Amino acid sequence: MTVSAPPLPKLLTVNDLAQIFDVSRATIYRWRSEGKPLPRAIQIGSCPRWHPDEVARFVAEQEGTGDL
Repeated sequence: MTVSAPPLPKLLTVNDLAQIFDVSRATIYRWRSEGKPLPRAIQIGSCPRWHPDEVARFVAEQEGTGDL
């Protein structure tokens, strides 16, 4: 009997993150290059991806600091 792992959540793209933060894709890339605080990204090839739980944690932390 084999046990299958539960499906992984869909990783978020730059477009998804930009929509969540209500900014443009260019803003996300600029923030990354400037070292601004963002959720920790997973690099897949040349494409950054974000785990939804990591984004939710980041947003919750930022709401406490007033940085968002």
